[in-house]
Amino acid sequence: MPGGTPAPCSSTCFTRTRGTAMPNLDWQKSTFSEAGGDNCLYVSATCDGAVHIRESDAPCTVLTTDSAALAALIQRAKESV
Repeated sequence: MPGGTPAPCSSTCFTRTRGTAMPNLDWQKSTFSEAGGDNCLYVSATCDGAVHIRESDAPCTVLTTDSAALAALIQRAKESV
């Protein structure tokens, strides 16, 4: 996988979003994550428009949103800096 390989989600950890099991996702490491560090953010998008986000230290915990909401969050964060 480009950008690094996230820690695998163990078979005993069953990631769920809104009560439904998530498919295997193609995770991409954020370009703002530390190179070789443990503080990494991974993002994956699905064909239904959902955007999934997880951290390297909690790979079985996934935040799910849509691209418009994520873009608004990023824009607001940039304005706050």
